[in-house]
Amino acid sequence: MYWSGGKDSALSLYHILQNKEYEVEHLLTSLNDSFRRVSMHGVREELLDQQAEHIGINLVKLRLAETIQPLIDSGIKYSIFGYIFLEDLRKHREERLEEVGMKGVFPI
Repeated sequence: MYWSGGKDSALSLYHILQNKEYEVEHLLTSLNDSFRRVSMHGVREELLDQQAEHIGINLVKLRLAETIQPLIDSGIKYSIFGYIFLEDLRKHREERLEEVGMKGVFPI
């Protein structure tokens, strides 16, 4: 599941954990190396680490596009997102996932 550290991600995680069709194995987040913050929302890396620890799900920090390939190779087919009203970003994510043979799930 893509994890921004924000309310939308937390709500999506809550909903997807209620749905037994999916198993969340990792929280993935894109970080800006210069600022050590989430690229999208600016949440500090230290806070992401604390969130993942308390949730009990492994946090995978995406710094390069190649980071996702081992997950695909392990058989992961879906990526879960918490976008509420960002249709353009949703479309962008779906297009990028399609390029690597994955599908997006948007529970909220």
